[in-house]
Amino acid sequence: MSISVDPPLSTARLFRDRLDPEAITALLATTPYRAAPKGGNLRPLTAAPWRPPVVAKTGTWFITTQGRPIGIRPVDHLAWVLRLMRPVITKIRHTMPEIELDFSLLVHDPEFQLGDIPAEVVEDALSMGRLWIECPANGKDWLLTADTWHSPPAPALSRSGAHD
Repeated sequence: MSISVDPPLSTARLFRDRLDPEAITALLATTPYRAAPKGGNLRPLTAAPWRPPVVAKTGTWFITTQGRPIGIRPVDHLAWVLRLMRPVITKIRHTMPEIELDFSLLVHDPEFQLGDIPAEVVEDALSMGRLWIECPANGKDWLLTADTWHSPPAPALSRSGAHD
């Protein structure tokens, strides 16, 4: 795999209509990039004050590896959000049973393939939620769920939605 100019980034997003962002923040002991109850202001905490508010259609708690000194390996970015969620997701789901969790990974390396992420890392993500991997540089996207994941890796979806 070649080295990308732009580092990858990964996210974790918890969401549900009756999500309590302050409770999630307390359980995870970290500040989200964005968080709001349903109907609240979902503007990033770092957004300029003159930017219009973004209204949350559902309660959301969102964190990203963007700007964090994690390195250039996509697996390290995904592993960072997994390590954050793994210890507390059961407690969060006990407190908020309908909560959903999505992970995403954005990779800028045109040579990236799904097989570059170890199966055990993908399976860890899928044990907690869904995983969306995007690689605009090669036009491939993968949306993985526990029901659709098959190791060896599933074929990528092209931007048109057809399997490669």
